[in-house]
Amino acid sequence: MVPVVFIAALAVVGAYQIAPSFAAPSLTCDATVEYGSPVSCSASGGHALGWPDGAETPIDASHTPRFVGESKIVLLSDAGTVLSAATIRIEPDISIECEDSDDDPKKIFELEHTELRETGWDYVFTDAATGDRVTPGDPRHPNGGAEDGLERIVLGETQATRACRLISQAGEDLDGEYQMTIMSPWEEAQTTPMRLIGPASKTHWAGTQPAELTGTVTVNNITASERVDVYQSGCS
Repeated sequence: MVPVVFIAALAVVGAYQIAPSFAAPSLTCDATVEYGSPVSCSASGGHALGWPDGAETPIDASHTPRFVGESKIVLLSDAGTVLSAATIRIEPDISIECEDSDDDPKKIFELEHTELRETGWDYVFTDAATGDRVTPGDPRHPNGGAEDGLERIVLGETQATRACRLISQAGEDLDGEYQMTIMSPWEEAQTTPMRLIGPASKTHWAGTQPAELTGTVTVNNITASERVDVYQSGCS
């Protein structure tokens, strides 16, 4: 008897396994801000944000960190695992506020550098008779003597600056270091580590003269600066 062989046909049906799709956690934040400004971030795939000052907030909340320097904001899972991070730099805030003197406006006389006087400067005059300009070194220039027949040239009038104050919330909150410096073309610079300065001149001139005041605050080795124009009161 011939054996009967049964052949079983196997049908293979292709199966497709669909893996769940998860978006990778992402975090972007303001790259550089001034101290005291709220920082905003755009985050997804996380539970909370961790800030350089130790605070934690919901991912959709802005925060004003009590921190100066370069650090990271981190995106946290509900278990506290860091999922993503963004670098941020927070710089000290700074401004300078100045008050004008209550005195009457002072004249701004034209000055010029000269080696003929120990002060290193002298007034520029007009010859009242001829209208000629008389500068240091001119034979008609008084060189600190009597000004008969001569008139000092007036460039304008303005209030002298009474006092200037450096303002920085970062400096106050985080124990910053301050410096204020007055620069004048007619005398040596005056520098103080204080936050308040009266830009009075140490030079005996009439009226007032323009100068430049620079203030700095340094917090966590980061320095911010501000510069303003001032008028130094003079001594007649």
